Amino acid sequence: MRAPLPILFLGSDLDGVGGIQRYSRWMIEALGELGPCEVIDLALPPTGGSLAGKASGAIAALSRWSRLRPRLVVLGHLSFAPLAAPQLLGRRPAVALAYGIEVWGPPSAGTRAALRRLSRVWPISTFTAAEVRRVEPRARIGPVLGAGLDDSFFTAPRSRPSGPAIRVLMVARLDDLAYKGIDTSIDAVRRVSASIEVELRIVGDGPGRAALDELIRARDAGALVRRLGSVDDHTLREEYARADVVVCVSRFRRGYEPRGEGLGIVPLEAAAAGVPAIVGNVGGTVDTVVDGVTGLLVPPGDVDSLAAALLTLGRDPERRIRMGRAAQAFVRQVHSREAFQRRVRDAVGEVVG
Repeated sequence: MRAPLPILFLGSDLDGVGGIQRYSRWMIEALGELGPCEVIDLALPPTGGSLAGKASGAIAALSRWSRLRPRLVVLGHLSFAPLAAPQLLGRRPAVALAYGIEVWGPPSAGTRAALRRLSRVWPISTFTAAEVRRVEPRARIGPVLGAGLDDSFFTAPRSRPSGPAIRVLMVARLDDLAYKGIDTSIDAVRRVSASIEVELRIVGDGPGRAALDELIRARDAGALVRRLGSVDDHTLREEYARADVVVCVSRFRRGYEPRGEGLGIVPLEAAAAGVPAIVGNVGGTVDTVVDGVTGLLVPPGDVDSLAAALLTLGRDPERRIRMGRAAQAFVRQVHSREAFQRRVRDAVGEVVG
């Protein structure tokens, strides 16, 4: 399917390393497979930036937008919805990606109005779709898009080195350690270490690295936890290939300081590498694991449940292997680049005909 006029994608900080930026790049690539795709990077200043800077980015976008007259506008974030007014007034479709956090806070009248006016809202997970519907039942929700993993994650060979009975991997930005469940993971690993050999490897950096070092010292977990800091893509793939299990047990919270996983890219990347995951049973991560088949679901913040899951997999290497193979097959079928592009094609066809 090729649109007679360009598709326009509107995003910000598109070269960034965050999950939203990565998802935006997946979307741009998928849209480009359908026909001409123009991209506008608003290059907005970070949170707290000047109003003048944000206004300048919006004006530049609208100026280019008016020249393009796109057949379809895809907004990389729900907060850009006000910029869709010219498109919608011209009776041309505009859609927005919904990640989750933008509808977990106190629902504003502006957010609800945007959800009603847009031609479609494209959620990244079933959980986010339910949250959009909770905030605005009249929103027109499109298909759940899931992820579109790069093919290279499927080709990394497994390379399990000698070492502890179970090698546990976490990949997270070091900011709010409790939100990411890093405290829970350290406590669970300490408990498991009384029964089997275990090592927790943490990839990631951020303003919370000093707090993490202090947490490791306070828990007397220095012999069990290795902090690797920020790594490049090649090293990250190597860490997945060497892991026995990946843990992603982020907590979820609505309200004025919302927290949660809109989907959970890390467990999907691990699955592509043939590694099972233990993930939280609240939030978008429920879409990343088939419980008991490709991984295990546990309540976030529950040390007992996480420790039990780690022991279950640590004591049964054959089950880990079976789960890893099933996880790779699941992600290839549901969250590969090819599967993602099919869903985007269907989603676009739903609004442009």
